[in-house]
Amino acid sequence: PPLSLESAKSRIADHLFFEDDSIIDVVLATALTYNHECGPLWLIIVGPPSSGKTEILRSLRQYKDTVFIESITGRTLFTGMKNAMGILERNKQDYLLMINKDFGSIMAKPSAERGVILQQLRGVFDGEYIDETGGGKGVIEWKNRLNFLSASTQDIESVNSQQALADLGER
Repeated sequence: PPLSLESAKSRIADHLFFEDDSIIDVVLATALTYNHECGPLWLIIVGPPSSGKTEILRSLRQYKDTVFIESITGRTLFTGMKNAMGILERNKQDYLLMINKDFGSIMAKPSAERGVILQQLRGVFDGEYIDETGGGKGVIEWKNRLNFLSASTQDIESVNSQQALADLGER
């Protein structure tokens, strides 16, 4: 059953301490608006290791239309393979909430692989991803709306990460 914001904060406070609990408001707003007609909301929580980022994200994993993934590779969202499907190819809901526990793992990948992932994420954010594959599948065409939640340590604020994220453009 639905919880009030105060009840949700109280349950989280039983396990985690936040000096400023407004992060809970922001995460819940991102999660709860996945099926609204507004534009997609994407949020990366940035904080030090062991500060509760992942636990807040894990608290949402059992909800309807939610996909929780540990990491993303160039074949996680879309495979391009004839007999395999990526997460977004399998999940055909009109709206979806994707939770990735560590965006820093994407940023730590070699630039070519990271570029493929960021290109896919750019299309997903825009609500449409179309790609011609070489793995026998032909054309992958995905049109949908997706809210995205992730977490990262402050490493995402490095110069190299900022340059790579600039490729996403104004998103």
